[in-house]
Amino acid sequence: MKRVQRLAMLALVIGLFVADGRRATALPDYTAWVDLGIVYTAPSGDAYYPSVIYDANGFGAGSPPYKMWYSDGSGDVFVVTSTDGLIWSGLTPASGLGGDAHHVQVLYDANCFGASPCDSSAAKYKIWYWDIDAGIYSIAAIGYADSNDGIALERPGHNAGLDHEARHWRVPGLVWLVRTH
Repeated sequence: MKRVQRLAMLALVIGLFVADGRRATALPDYTAWVDLGIVYTAPSGDAYYPSVIYDANGFGAGSPPYKMWYSDGSGDVFVVTSTDGLIWSGLTPASGLGGDAHHVQVLYDANCFGASPCDSSAAKYKIWYWDIDAGIYSIAAIGYADSNDGIALERPGHNAGLDHEARHWRVPGLVWLVRTH
């Protein structure tokens, strides 16, 4: 029995390195993290809840492949860029959120999230954030904006927050817990 187990383990190890008769490399070890410490200090001293995105194509504009959005604790949002994810520069204030944003989370899609036409005016960035002017335990505190460049943010409609009326949040078989944490 032990001989069978050893042979099975050997076959598994060989299978990781040999595929179709050609030499293949071992799978990367995604558990071997190396903490490099703090790689960015905001001019204000605070960079709350950074949202970092990597795009090998430079976000379609030839910009550095890393972008980071963060709030400074007072509700302002900033964008910085990096070529390697370690050295950050190009501090740019984001506009359009009215100085009310915290915990910014950003998504990017070079294909405009399926919008047609996908041109220079179409939204390629979607941003969710906590609107500090709304109640802390209210669904209305979740703000949304979109942008074609990740800097000039636009909040659709007059209400930046999500529609928090209960009739819009009903899903058959699902119970929403409100005001819990």
